[in-house]
Amino acid sequence: MQPPSLDPVINILKAKGYTDEQIGDTLAQLTKAAFMTMYQNAMSVFTEKDIATIDTCATDEEANQKIMEFYQLRTGNDAQADMNRFLEEFVKNFVSEHDVKTS
Repeated sequence: MQPPSLDPVINILKAKGYTDEQIGDTLAQLTKAAFMTMYQNAMSVFTEKDIATIDTCATDEEANQKIMEFYQLRTGNDAQADMNRFLEEFVKNFVSEHDVKTS
């Protein structure tokens, strides 16, 4: 699944006079929020055994792979797809709010 386009958000921020650095910071915060939402969902369904298995991983890459596997197993959803849905919803709401304010 392709990540959603953040171009509408970027265009609105540029129109508001945001610098490239400010836009980058905003997008980084958005990505962090999407990850935290997925992480909170995961922690609410992971078992103690899941967490112990993740903790024993030798590398961050291995741990991330286990997190994705357990997320799929416990939620029935793909973690990346859930993050994409979060971002799509954000873009939709951001654009809608902007449209209301500029109408």
